[in-house]
Amino acid sequence: MSESWKEVREALEQETKRISLSCPDEIKRFHYGIITHSDAGKRAYNQFLGHYVHLYSFYFGYSGTTLNLFGELTRDSRYSLEQLKDLFLRTVPSRPMTEYSGQIALSDWGERVVAALPGVQTKQEFAELLAAWTAYMGRRYWWIHWYFPWGAGPAICKRISREDIMEMVRLVETAPH
Repeated sequence: MSESWKEVREALEQETKRISLSCPDEIKRFHYGIITHSDAGKRAYNQFLGHYVHLYSFYFGYSGTTLNLFGELTRDSRYSLEQLKDLFLRTVPSRPMTEYSGQIALSDWGERVVAALPGVQTKQEFAELLAAWTAYMGRRYWWIHWYFPWGAGPAICKRISREDIMEMVRLVETAPH
């Protein structure tokens, strides 16, 4: 028998508390480049920054936009519980996507939430389960954000100033032909 939505909500709340204090190992592994779950970097000059960018953008978009939108929709009388469930099911991260980035626990939790959805009988219950899922996803996003290699930005994506452009033009115009 699958867990009730209340059991999943409570378990998610406990897991969110746990990962509030300690970064999940799968995120730490990813940060350190211990990537055994996919071909990340094997054909990309032995780096995995692209995977990191995809993972960051997924967490940012899903936890910061999609789940917040669902929170709003639960309070909108134009959307029934069944419509919300149907839409939500279309957004839960799929196992192939999460495994690609090594986020196995995320897949497991998503599957638990999906399995509990049939037991949700009211929009309030949906909102409570969604709030726990949103908090969990937000905490995971926080860790991805914390560990993201922001130092790569100044090294390879430095903004060019007006003075830089003027100097580049000068150098091109004065270069020996």
